Amino acid sequence: PDEWLFDVVKHFAGRQDRETERAIAWALQKRAEGGLSDEVLDLLERAARGPMGDDETIQDSSGQGPYGVYINSVRGASLRTLMRALHARATAGPKGRMWDLLEFSSSDPSTALRSGAIEELVYVLHEDRERALGLFENAIEGHSDLLLCSQPVPDFLHYGAYKHFLRTKLFIEAMMESENEDCRQRGAVLACVAAISSAKALGSEADLAAARKLASSAASGPPALRRGAARVYAHNLRGERAGYCGGALSGFLDDDDDQVRRFAADAFRHTSSPRSPDLRRFVEVFAASRALRAGSRTFSEYLLQFGPEDPHLALSVLQ
Repeated sequence: PDEWLFDVVKHFAGRQDRETERAIAWALQKRAEGGLSDEVLDLLERAARGPMGDDETIQDSSGQGPYGVYINSVRGASLRTLMRALHARATAGPKGRMWDLLEFSSSDPSTALRSGAIEELVYVLHEDRERALGLFENAIEGHSDLLLCSQPVPDFLHYGAYKHFLRTKLFIEAMMESENEDCRQRGAVLACVAAISSAKALGSEADLAAARKLASSAASGPPALRRGAARVYAHNLRGERAGYCGGALSGFLDDDDDQVRRFAADAFRHTSSPRSPDLRRFVEVFAASRALRAGSRTFSEYLLQFGPEDPHLALSVLQ
């Protein structure tokens, strides 16, 4: 029963032992969805608002980024459990308390705790998007070298771009300019996802124009950026997006980078019957490109499945 766990937690809560404090937070996290008592919530908040500990130091040798340090630290584990419990209550009171905790953690000196604040901001974007974006910008400020390319920043930028792309564009650009290739690729993915969205989803025609300009710079940029762009367009070569994605993907089919060509060839794992002129055109261009070698098996399976719908196209492509 919950009461038994709470009694044990209260019995050991007074000990100044980080291992015990962290174990308490992790144990309570398993019961957070079911609801925690007010006394236990207060205990967790005291731990979350406590002084920064040695377990929040980010060391390159440990292999843990800010988010990994966050979930394994006392304050981080306590904040994470507390936020889960407050989400479960979902009343006006806990929501106010949640925002207070986000204000605190997004301004804390600890990079790890700021990483945790960004994770929680993803869950409250629908409540107050302007406020959430403001706290995100506050959390990143002065800590971007460690936070920008680590989880959960890309997730926040993905969801935060809705109706506010221009607010997130600066951070996406910074990711695309990073020295880290994986970070560059993820930045290109975010830019290209925005480019295939609607103006309404991004906020305005100006937002969409800015997104497409950024995506265009990714398509003509270094290999890491082109790989990110190719991945996005290959996964979205269907429906209303087929024309835009097919046109963009065609530019990667003879790319000098074999990974770019391979990502482009993955389009045939995700697209549908080539009924539209845009898809037919892409199928024909692909068959005569260098990317065919990278995706010959997938392309063959695609033709085997959809070729009978248009034998003329299938035969001309095979030839």
